[in-house]
Amino acid sequence: MAEAPAPCGSCANQLNEVRVRQAYFSARVWIVIGALLLAGAGAAYYVAVVRPGNALQYELQAPAGNFVALGQYLQRAPRDARAWAIYARLNVERADYAAAAAAYAHALELPGRVAQDPMVWCEYADALATLGGGRLAGQPFAMITRALALNPRHPRALEMAGSAAIEQGNYKAALHYWEPLLQLTPVDAPQYRELLSAIERTRLRAGR
Repeated sequence: MAEAPAPCGSCANQLNEVRVRQAYFSARVWIVIGALLLAGAGAAYYVAVVRPGNALQYELQAPAGNFVALGQYLQRAPRDARAWAIYARLNVERADYAAAAAAYAHALELPGRVAQDPMVWCEYADALATLGGGRLAGQPFAMITRALALNPRHPRALEMAGSAAIEQGNYKAALHYWEPLLQLTPVDAPQYRELLSAIERTRLRAGR
């Protein structure tokens, strides 16, 4: 079934003002060197990850008050996947990660373009991980896997998959994801050197 048309009124203004832009390498640094102790190696290095913007980001230009109107619209048009994705992102901004996860689940169970966007799967994984205390293992990683199935070279999916591997102490797997990510990162980008540094230390831990 096709996605529902955009609503009328204030929600229509909100959804019609959504635009998609490429932002794989946001001005904000998405890879930060954070604390990860190399057990037995006598050294520490940092591989914490910040998850800033969306690779395919729906930018909302409407007033925040339309959050309520959008929720009301979704009660009338529950098969509008795009509206569910926007509603999920607004809930993330409100730090209501349970509501965000539920909205992402609604968006992704519907056929259409949203379910084919690996970025939305990554965002869903983020919401689930936040609810789970920040851990990417389990259901969040399953969502990351779905993103990689759609695009094996998706930067954020690769970054998150590598982070999940580090979390499990699987350094070889982390390299499997992060080395291709390095190839996708412009060499003059600030995060290139940070990622390269993390990869070098992960190689040491993996015995390479």
